[in-house]
This record gives sequence, C-alpha cells and structure tokens, in this order.
Amino acid sequence: MILIFLILLYPSFLIGYILFYYIKSYISYRIGLYSLEKKYGSMSSKGQRYKFPPVSFKDVLTCFSNKREDKYHYLGISWNIFNENTDLHDYLEDFIVFVAKKAKPWWCPTFVLNLLHLFANDNSIVRCRDLHLASAFTYITGGLFIRDIKVKYGTIRVYGSFTKEVADELTKLENLINPHLEAY
Repeated sequence: MILIFLILLYPSFLIGYILFYYIKSYISYRIGLYSLEKKYGSMSSKGQRYKFPPVSFKDVLTCFSNKREDKYHYLGISWNIFNENTDLHDYLEDFIVFVAKKAKPWWCPTFVLNLLHLFANDNSIVRCRDLHLASAFTYITGGLFIRDIKVKYGTIRVYGSFTKEVADELTKLENLINPHLEAY
C-alpha cells in the first residue's frame, strides 16, 4: 500500500519541485535585477556579478535527455576529446562511465542529478546559483566532479575531485592511453 502510494505521489512531487525552482529562479532574477538597478543605477559591471539569467525550459528538458552529451552532464566536464571509433575514445568513455557509476547512488535517477546540477550550479563547474542545493548535490555525488580533460605534452590529463578508487582507475587509464599519445 505504501509502495503504491509512493509510486503515484513521487512523480507529482518531482514535477512540483521542478516548477518551484523554475519559477523561483525567474522571480529571484527579476527581484534581484530590480534591487540592483535601484541600488546601483543601471546595470554596470559591478551589478553583472550578481545577475543570474533565469533557467530556460530547454535546459530543464535536456536534464531528461538520454543523449550522450546530456546524460553525464552532472559530472562537470564529461565530453570525450578523442575521435569516435578509436581505442582512445573507448578507454576514456569507459572511465567516464565508471566515474558516473561511482558518483550516482543507486536510489537517485540521473535526471535528478542533472536537475540538481542545473538549479544548484547553473550547469557550470564555476558558478553556484543556490548554496543549499549545491551542498546537497555535492553530498549526493560524494564530491566526485571532473574539472578538465585534456591532452598535453603527449599525456592525458584529467583534473577533478576523485576518491582513491577513481584515482586508481585514472592511473590505469593513463597507463593505457599515454603510450598511444606518445606516437602523435
């Protein structure tokens, strides 16, 4: 009985949360813009620092997408820098999937993490739109976050906040990919 109640009630709560934060971001943007213009005059470079654009409905819809580019967006920088249909692409893709499995708890769907990343961090690795949501997002993902992926001086460099297990997997990835990169 309780399970049926939760199954029927959970989607409505989720839709309510999405609409609440969507409307909240738009209203806070308008109120913040008005109060800043009242305090500082027309928007100057000083006022631009406090201004967040409202979350677009398209951004909310991409959180539910199963495309590769949108699926692991909550990890931060999650795009693959190598050409498709190569061994290097497959190795890096396996690493990104491994990090995603470690960051995502079994009870939390991927779209919820993407929504949290959108409303908390504005889909950015730098900005923080809502401090409480950002700390909840960090707590749920265990702090796992990829800051940058690049190839430099014939080696692959992946920067981020990792656990020991993910760091060991990163070392394996570097040992697999670096011999291939030295040939370039």
